[in-house]
Amino acid sequence: MAGLAIARVESIPFEAVGVVAIIAATLLLLIRIGRIFLLTLLAGILWGSAALFWDAYQVSYDERWISGYQQVTATIERAEEHTSYSRLLLSHVLHRDGEMLLGRVEIYLYGRDRATRLVAGQMVQLSVKLHPPRNKLNPGAFDYRGYCFDRHVALLGSGKNVLIIDSGVTLLEQIRQRIIASFTKRDESAVIRALLLADRSHIPVAVQDDFAAAGAAHLLAISGLHVGMVAGWGFIIIWWLLTRREAWIIHFPVRKIALTIGLLLAIIYATIAGWPITAQRSVLMLAAAAVAWWLRSHAVPLNTMLAALILILLVDPGAIESISLWLSFIAVTALLIGSDEVAGEERQTSSKPLDWIRALFWVSVIATLATLPVIADVFGRVPTYSLFANLLLVPLYSLLILPLSIVGEMVAVIGLEDLASCIFSMASFVIAYGNSLLAQLHAWPVGNLWVADVPLWVGMLYALGMVIAAHFLLKRKYLPLLACSGLTLILYLVIVLPEHYPESPEFTVWDVGQGAASSLSMPDGRVMVFDLPGRSGSRFNGGTDVAAGLRRQGLVHVDLLVLSHAQSDHAGGAARLLDQMRYVKELWLADVPANRRNREITRVREKIMANGGSVIWLKRGDRMRFSDVQVEVLWPPQGFEPENSNNGSLVLSLSLPMGKRILLTGDIEKMAEMKIVEESDLNLQRLKHDLMLVPHHGSRTSSSEAWVDAVAPEIAIVQTGLGNRYQFPHGDVVNRYRKRDTTWFDTKEGAVTIGFDGLPDGRLEIEQFGPKFEEKRDAALQWWQRAL
Repeated sequence: MAGLAIARVESIPFEAVGVVAIIAATLLLLIRIGRIFLLTLLAGILWGSAALFWDAYQVSYDERWISGYQQVTATIERAEEHTSYSRLLLSHVLHRDGEMLLGRVEIYLYGRDRATRLVAGQMVQLSVKLHPPRNKLNPGAFDYRGYCFDRHVALLGSGKNVLIIDSGVTLLEQIRQRIIASFTKRDESAVIRALLLADRSHIPVAVQDDFAAAGAAHLLAISGLHVGMVAGWGFIIIWWLLTRREAWIIHFPVRKIALTIGLLLAIIYATIAGWPITAQRSVLMLAAAAVAWWLRSHAVPLNTMLAALILILLVDPGAIESISLWLSFIAVTALLIGSDEVAGEERQTSSKPLDWIRALFWVSVIATLATLPVIADVFGRVPTYSLFANLLLVPLYSLLILPLSIVGEMVAVIGLEDLASCIFSMASFVIAYGNSLLAQLHAWPVGNLWVADVPLWVGMLYALGMVIAAHFLLKRKYLPLLACSGLTLILYLVIVLPEHYPESPEFTVWDVGQGAASSLSMPDGRVMVFDLPGRSGSRFNGGTDVAAGLRRQGLVHVDLLVLSHAQSDHAGGAARLLDQMRYVKELWLADVPANRRNREITRVREKIMANGGSVIWLKRGDRMRFSDVQVEVLWPPQGFEPENSNNGSLVLSLSLPMGKRILLTGDIEKMAEMKIVEESDLNLQRLKHDLMLVPHHGSRTSSSEAWVDAVAPEIAIVQTGLGNRYQFPHGDVVNRYRKRDTTWFDTKEGAVTIGFDGLPDGRLEIEQFGPKFEEKRDAALQWWQRAL
């Protein structure tokens, strides 16, 4: 494990790989002590390095693949249908000139290109426009590029003109389609789809949030719980059948047969699900446990767990950086340490159900305490009611939902789809009950407890406290155990729950692709967010990006949300922000008809008011106050309904206490610009601003000469997406600002943060968040590109 970490983990310097390998090899030749350790360390480094270069080989590509639309032939590995688009994972991608792409390609289909029903196994011909994976350049952004690298996804993009050239699908895919055809149309069937086919894309976002907030998201993944339950039920049924006759008990190794069949059933279950990564690891872990049981006279449970971990890392060395793997490992290790308490070996009671309840309680407590710092650090929230939720839902899923789903799957496979639908409906009824419980928990006080970025030392301190508590558990010293674990938990929560406010005003313009989002954080803890892009109903959009960035900055609430106008690239991510913060107190909107009748904005308004917030409608000439900031509304007039909805954008002038001014412009075009300039003719200083968000993403329809002259910004920030189809910002617009000595920033090159504490010469503190340099991955990729 140490060798794999040195070779694969990006936070360990690249130079350490060679240095440690040379030192280990030298010591191996010179000394006799610790040779096994040195040999396995070297083996880990070599295996991890070889796997890194293999992964890099899989995602390497020639530049021709990203030069406009390309005609390709490919095999569909996975197909997902959504309301407004379809997503395909393609393998064996062949260019029209005969070159094969080594890795996979993920593409999106829109409009009429979605009309053809596509399933895994089909060979298709289509036109694709591809680009390499890219991370959003924000603090706290998800490492999507690394995610694609580890899964051998070389390129992403969009497709059109799809033609099926081979409609033959595998027997496995035919089985999957039978199962899908048996699902009911209810939302709850999406949970069954996740349990059986590892496809969570159809689960409503609100349901996924409820599971995550309650610390029960593991129930939606094909994890060790599900694989273990399938094997366990198989074992129990086969063991019961084989023990009906005394002769069978005498002549056959009943338990070994039952164990083997249970393992085979788990493998079949994972195969139908398409072998997602979590299922792969769970089956490997189960296989290690099965082998250990066969050799049980020599097997120690913790050693079995470690053997399973090594087996997983041998098959998938990149898993050394997998959060899901370490969550499982930490939880199961903690359960093994506390296994006597879980099993209740020393407390015999007359009621077997009470033994089960007691064991489930201890399992939930130990797993919750063991994984808390990892969940808080990675997912940014404390699952307050995790213990209660798992006590209710784990039995529900283990004893009812999963068995019913498996039976329905078996019935669907043999062609009895109507009967399968009835069984799935029964499971859906139970799922609906569980979902309603989770929704109630999510709505309880502190049921949506987000936390700011957690420093590493805090997690290490927590781990130390829990290790000491585990020592007391092994020694059966229960009073010190309760005191140590309780104090550790309290200290951890006292440290992580408070927010961290900036020492001076900070204005951040976020990288959210082709859209707009910015925020202003004040020293008194008040936070304003201006615009959030995204597709309605999406789980990951500009609202998600900004929420993650604010948490990295130490903030988990929003006092004021301002939406400039009712277009998805400015307001579509607002609903997602509400779900990703503890609360949003107030919403400001332009008082124009477009905002009052827009469905998405109406949904956001209703949600804020339902949570005790307020909505304020603004018009030209209004003056507001936010913290120590004076806010003036420059546009639009009340009831304004232009032909071009961009000109109905809210334009705000923010005057900060140290005298600096920020102009927020939305998507206004030349018509609105001229109206604002005309009204300011008698007081030209009214339009002078130190910083401005460039109107309409740098489109040639905005930023007229008169407008740029009137505002005369020291800093101009344009919000665009890399490779956007509009080719924003327009070159003439960029030159128009630069010839006036305006400092120019583009968010496609990274989020921009400006500090207003004021340097001695009056300049502002400006920082642009650059791309994360992944030294090891990039070095391996460059090596292959040169070699190929």
